[in-house]
Amino acid sequence: MIPLPGQVRPEPRRRYLLGTPLDALTMDEVLARCVAAIDQEQPLAIGVVNAAKIVNMRTDPALASSVIESDLVLADGQSVVWASRVLGQPLPERVAGIDLFTRLLAEGEERGFRAYFLGAKPEVLHAMLAEIQRRFPRLAVAGARDGYFAIEDSGEVAAEIAESGADMLFLGISSPKKEIFIREFGALTRAKVIHGVGGSFDVLAGWTRRAPESWQRLGLEWLYRTLQEPVRLAPRYLKTNGKFILMVAGELFHRNRPPIHERAPVLLTEEYDVTPHRRIAQLGSGADLLPGMVNLAIRGLPPGYADGEFVFTRRGARQPDGTWTAVPEGRSVRYTAIVALGVATLPEDRQREALNGENALDLVGHLIDGLPQVRGLGDAALSCWAAAETGHPRLNVALEALTKLDEEHSAAPQVYTVEASWALAAYVAAGVRDHRLARARERLLAGLSADRLYRHVLGEGSGPLVPWYRAHVGCFADQVYPLQALARLHAAVGDPEALAAAERVASGICTAQGEQGQWWWHYDARTGSVVEGYPVYSVHQLAMAPMALLDLADAGGTPYLAEISKGLAWMTERPESSESLIDEELALTWRKAARADPKKIVRGLRAVATRASSGARLGTLDRLYPPVTIDRECRPYELGWLLYAWLFEPGKS
Repeated sequence: MIPLPGQVRPEPRRRYLLGTPLDALTMDEVLARCVAAIDQEQPLAIGVVNAAKIVNMRTDPALASSVIESDLVLADGQSVVWASRVLGQPLPERVAGIDLFTRLLAEGEERGFRAYFLGAKPEVLHAMLAEIQRRFPRLAVAGARDGYFAIEDSGEVAAEIAESGADMLFLGISSPKKEIFIREFGALTRAKVIHGVGGSFDVLAGWTRRAPESWQRLGLEWLYRTLQEPVRLAPRYLKTNGKFILMVAGELFHRNRPPIHERAPVLLTEEYDVTPHRRIAQLGSGADLLPGMVNLAIRGLPPGYADGEFVFTRRGARQPDGTWTAVPEGRSVRYTAIVALGVATLPEDRQREALNGENALDLVGHLIDGLPQVRGLGDAALSCWAAAETGHPRLNVALEALTKLDEEHSAAPQVYTVEASWALAAYVAAGVRDHRLARARERLLAGLSADRLYRHVLGEGSGPLVPWYRAHVGCFADQVYPLQALARLHAAVGDPEALAAAERVASGICTAQGEQGQWWWHYDARTGSVVEGYPVYSVHQLAMAPMALLDLADAGGTPYLAEISKGLAWMTERPESSESLIDEELALTWRKAARADPKKIVRGLRAVATRASSGARLGTLDRLYPPVTIDRECRPYELGWLLYAWLFEPGKS
């Protein structure tokens, strides 16, 4: 049995490998944290990474987010441990997902914890349960279910797990279904420890052989698996392992440079004068906050920029003296492209201050270089959009990449509303006027249909991208990006139908705006009513709402200047808390004002309630989880959109 929970350190020791956060813990320390989580009824989600996952996180925002937002991130692969030592961020040992799985089963047997197993084929699950019964005869099995259930049944599965009283939930299902389930339903299962174990069910069931310990010590477990399934695994491992080696070599080459979280923000010799900018001037006294915010964005970008790419986030970390610092985590193609759009609105000298000596064309060049590895429609669309607005000479390369991915996504039953909107905006910016523009236009207009606002996905009502109980919900981003794209379409080609749809969405979010100027988070797309207001995001108040509404005004639509001013005022006069979301010293805005609810449970419960009865509030949740928490992180796109919203001028690309 491991040491008592009281011996566990209150905070994990964090390392940063190639931008990925990793907890420098031994197996025994991880187990102690798991025991403490169960004893103290504090949910703990565990993420594990190997070389392939670190590579894939560069081009898969959903995967990157699911890993980075885990409570613990552990090194599942020996190559990750070796790389951490080479790069001066040493991890004490490998904590393999399958080894943690079996150790937790043993600990559960000793302490009386109840375990639930979700995943694999029925026959594999049956064989694994028999093996667990043989090896851990006193383990309390709360329940088990195979992984072959429809995504729309996920809520029922989560409820079944909750009713079982499981303390530990092990998921043997593949990505991205596993990540979607943990993100959307983890809290509803009420399990205290959630561990995605991948193919471990197959190993325990005896369907797949694990590499001998000698191979594991040499870091050759990947090769052993490849020899078992060469046709399926050889190309994958050769590709990802090769990229991982190149990433480590590149980081090693630059290791004499200060780590990005140690670099001070660039100090400008003088403030950038924003008074000539039309959008700021037309807001009058409502724009008093903006000169300082524009200059804050220019100062705040350099600490998150390294080797042609921006980090995924700068996460707040409290120092021993009580002050805060911001530590970079991850990398993001998507956020890099948004920053490129924002920085391109600046004069050349200010671009170089924001990008550590580079300019927007350099940044877009890095994006285009990476397009062969991009698989997300949104990433390709934003990169193409940035290439168009900077006049990059390789715009044709970016446009070809977008066209290919757009054709693939057009055949899918669902597509994210945000990504479809970015595709339309990119085609408009690039001057495309053929069937690609027509297809993107029709997809977005058809997605609104008779609804008041946009839903999270376009296409079929239920499918792999959104659970059934949230099929009627659209978030704030699902409104502003279609609004922006449709307004720009009308401005470019004259499209009254597109303008009418943009007006409908703008009227909907402005009607729902909070009394103190809050742009709310989640809406019932059928009626436009608010499903859940919080979190309220800084970027929505400062940038995204103004950007879309000002684009509408530029296209000849309704000018919502009063609503924009009201939203800006919330940043300095918000009623939820006296703590400021603007940190001048760190040159950032903290991400959001939120509830301290575990795993977004308020959002889930209100989505279920409004699915059954539009307008249902569950008011008790407001008293249980008041919105007094600040999410202390800042993602680079927030500063990028801030620049773009206020400094963009139509026709000056």
